[in-house]
Formats: sequence, C-alpha cells, structure tokens
Amino acid sequence: MKGDSVPGYNRGILQVLFEEQNKQQKQKKQKQQKQKQQKQQKKKQQKKKQKQKKQKQKQQKQKKQKQKQKKQQKKQQKKQKKQKKQQKKQKKQ
Repeated sequence: MKGDSVPGYNRGILQVLFEEQNKQQKQKKQKQQKQKQQKQQKKKQQKKKQKQKKQKQKQQKQKKQKQKQKKQQKKQQKKQKKQKKQQKKQKKQ
C-alpha cells in the first residue's frame, strides 16, 4: 500500500512539474514571438519614415528647380524686352 502511493504521488509531482515547464516554455515562445513582431513593426515604420523623408526631399528639390526655372525665365524675358527696346531705339536713330 505504502509503496503504491509513493510512485503515484511522485508521478503527480512530475506531471505538475512537466506542465509547469511546458507552460513556461509556451510563455517564453509567445514573448519571443511578440518581440519579433514588435521588431518587425518598428523596422516597417522606420522604412516608411525613411520613404516619406526621401519623398519630401524629392518634392523640395523639384520645388527648388521649378523656382530656379521660373527665375531663369523671368530673367530671359527681361533680357528679351531689353533687346527689343534697344532694337527699336536703334531703328529710330
């Protein structure tokens, strides 16, 4: 009787320990998975941020170029006007 109850008791303890170990491993795995997901999410967001930054820089560059072109055109028009005026003046003389 006594010999019978001890192995049964031990088996119960082992079962509990085994379940506890399983539980901890499961939790560890879930934690790792969660961290992995967060890391990926962070990476994704950083990539997105970088993309947006690049886009912004591109837009600013284009804006600057457009302004430069506008300035150039105005300069050109002024020059042409001046030349026309000069030509008229010369014709008059």
